[in-house]
Amino acid sequence: RFHGPGSGRSSCSDAWSEISRPGGPGHGTSDSEERAAYDLLHKEQGFQAFRSWYLQQLRQTQPETPDVGSARSMGSVEDAVGLCFQAVPIPGTINEYAFMDFLRLFLNCSDAEAFNFFRLLDASMLGALKFQQVYLATVLVSALSSRQLTKCLYLHSRWLFETMTVEPLQGQGGPRLLPWPRLQSLFQLLGANWIFVSRNCPLTLGFSPQTHLTHDEFVEVLFCVLAQLDKDAVAKDAQVIRPARTVKSKACTVL
Repeated sequence: RFHGPGSGRSSCSDAWSEISRPGGPGHGTSDSEERAAYDLLHKEQGFQAFRSWYLQQLRQTQPETPDVGSARSMGSVEDAVGLCFQAVPIPGTINEYAFMDFLRLFLNCSDAEAFNFFRLLDASMLGALKFQQVYLATVLVSALSSRQLTKCLYLHSRWLFETMTVEPLQGQGGPRLLPWPRLQSLFQLLGANWIFVSRNCPLTLGFSPQTHLTHDEFVEVLFCVLAQLDKDAVAKDAQVIRPARTVKSKACTVL
């Protein structure tokens, strides 16, 4: 389990306890701080700070594990809250329950939304996420919070596309293709329902569940929708993973 405010298990716990209390710096902060957190994630200092914090969380659930690439897999470790890590088969990774704990440090999301997000990032269906996938999730959450989704797309479209797709089997050839239903799931998580997507990108009206998108098509459709999401033009009935009020301060504290 990833330890949040007040757990007493993290070097950031004191600061996180401070930002989580009413009237603390985690409340009423400005959009500029959200943007600062997103920008820091793309600098060497911010990346290394996040990586160090993440590895520390893994070590706390695996006391004998020196790093993400160690030979020891995660066992069922009970923390002070009484929740357990379920074992995952790949060393240095986290399963869907650990990922749900991680997301809830930054987001108000349901179990279903967290698991759907996990499945989008776990295109190979290994049942576990590596650091790179968790870092990409963090970048997406930060971009959503700071309304910089189009900037995120510009910087990371290829990375996101390859994370959500599976490389063709050897001998089959051809480019990577993304099934349209997987992109629909991402839109739903970001707050864009079918009506919102079709209104802002009429091209999708001709798509079916059997439609597969190339990288260029993926970028074209995503840009049309994310540009509107950045303008906060989300339909009232959209299902969305909502950033917690302390998301920016938590990110800034970690970074």
